[in-house]
Amino acid sequence: MSKVTIEIKGLQEIGRRMQELSADIAGKVASAATSAAARVIQKRAVQLAPESEEVVTAHGREGGIVKVPPRNLKDNIKVFKVPKGQLEYTSEHVVRIRGGKKHLYASNYGSKQEFGTVKMPAHSFLRPAFEEEKRNAVDAMTDKLKERLDKIGSAA
Repeated sequence: MSKVTIEIKGLQEIGRRMQELSADIAGKVASAATSAAARVIQKRAVQLAPESEEVVTAHGREGGIVKVPPRNLKDNIKVFKVPKGQLEYTSEHVVRIRGGKKHLYASNYGSKQEFGTVKMPAHSFLRPAFEEEKRNAVDAMTDKLKERLDKIGSAA
């Protein structure tokens, strides 16, 4: 496994400016920044996600067969904010696949594509999206932090 080192300049200044803000405002700024980073990963995951050009069948969680339309997987790769009660940090966003009955079990189909099955090799798209775009995601987060902090600074 290779090690990746990412150097971000100016974080001390951003951190100092964030500490000067009220908890509510700092939370909103952090949320905008983590959301921007997650959207970079989401965009690439949608590009890499495998899709059939025709309707495919999949097994639903209740055991029945579900007809999955084309683009269902790509349309259900979304960014979600982690609820405050589960937060380890100020703000967290995740990229995941929606997947209940309403979404025709896209997460079930997506996990089979990502990890493969006994009968099918993996066609990973989430992990490669993260690996390819993590630097751009950090840049997007840093840019959003600077943008929001500058906006707050000019309004004060």
